[in-house]
Amino acid sequence: MLRRITYTSLASVTLDQRALLDLLHAARGYNKLDQITGVLIHDQGRFLQVIEGPISAIENLVQRLQSDRRHWQLKIHEDVFAETRLFSDWAMGLGELTDPTLACLPGFLNESDEQNRLFELVERLPELSTP
Repeated sequence: MLRRITYTSLASVTLDQRALLDLLHAARGYNKLDQITGVLIHDQGRFLQVIEGPISAIENLVQRLQSDRRHWQLKIHEDVFAETRLFSDWAMGLGELTDPTLACLPGFLNESDEQNRLFELVERLPELSTP
């Protein structure tokens, strides 16, 4: 049994391309150790993230995210248990909507089912991230 959480938040600091890549690199390392997969979408200071993995690992990650000062107004939109992963091959995929050069990173929109889920989330990002 897995736990999957979808949340939005707002950046509390400006994140340039380097900062986003550093964030992605660190997340991939920790998530691989904790068997967490998912995707992080960033657009103009708004985040939408889907994380999935073992129940206790997700709980620990949510606690860390809630105390992370790089973002605020964290709002959980979906918290479900699942049998299968949506992002089984992504320790953390990145969808950077502001800087298209980041779309070349591995783990960005490479599976059609994942693309459909991401497109749905992207379309709803402004609505979901409104305080």
